[in-house]
Amino acid sequence: MNTDALLKLDINAINEDFEPITPLTLLPMNDWRKSYIEKQENAKLFGTLIFDKEITVMFGNSNVGKSLFAYGIAEQISGGYTFMPQLATERNVRVLYVDCELSEMQLKKRYGFYLWSDNFHRAELNYQWKKSPIEAITATMESHKFEYLIVDNLTYLQSNNEDGQSAIELMHKLVEIKKRFDCGMLVITHVPKLSAKEPLMQNSMSGSKNIANLADSIFAMGESYKRDFEFLRYIKQVKCRNAEIQDKVLLTQIMDTEPFLRHIFYGVGFEKDYLQADGRRSDIQDYEIKVFELSANGFSTREIAEKIGVSHTTVNRTLKKGEQLKL
Repeated sequence: MNTDALLKLDINAINEDFEPITPLTLLPMNDWRKSYIEKQENAKLFGTLIFDKEITVMFGNSNVGKSLFAYGIAEQISGGYTFMPQLATERNVRVLYVDCELSEMQLKKRYGFYLWSDNFHRAELNYQWKKSPIEAITATMESHKFEYLIVDNLTYLQSNNEDGQSAIELMHKLVEIKKRFDCGMLVITHVPKLSAKEPLMQNSMSGSKNIANLADSIFAMGESYKRDFEFLRYIKQVKCRNAEIQDKVLLTQIMDTEPFLRHIFYGVGFEKDYLQADGRRSDIQDYEIKVFELSANGFSTREIAEKIGVSHTTVNRTLKKGEQLKL
């Protein structure tokens, strides 16, 4: 067989396997109808806080216990110890937990000799990897076929999440991972210090509002300021596309008891009962007072933004508000 014939055969073989990438996935609406009717509803992985095949965001102050809660979630949904039986897990999934927070020694202190579920895998970023953390996660998901991804925390994927455009770009990459691998994910993020007086809301995420807009579900972890109940944490769902958001919050207590250090269900209550007593919304937030102070001391808007952890546009807007209030 001559070279031209071989080349023709090779081209034909390539054409048979080649699926052209189109700009949009375009179908008649009745074809979409058939597709979505046949789809099963996403399973509850952790009550109504986490549904399968969705992007969930958990936020809260630093050192409030978010990572501890996330480790418990990973163990429960992967088929291990059910640390929170009040929140049903309808199916078990193979979990990848990308941990940028805890060292191995910290893990040892928290969990000792506890034997984890075989479906729970933990990973750390390899700092010899020359590409982006998102590409590292994508490569790992590709080679190991995980069904659920937990990222702890978002800052390590992209440090300037307070910048609106950067946050949008990051969320688009996470959405791509979700669609490409048909997986769900929990993304943990720290936020600028939350007020002890204010209820937790979607816009409590401050400059991370663009992250919130692209998430399917969001819940927050708050601290109790109620007298004699300062040991409590509360979990509040602030966004959910698959269930009605409840008025009450879930109360937990962190306890070092068998089989490992974890959040333990304490009960349910109303958030207002666990805020500081004078929890009225003030015209000036805590971070705004800091902006005014730094500006008065000669710091530029960008320097203030870096110190407080908000965007420079937020600083500019705050300073204009201060001028209007004649502060």
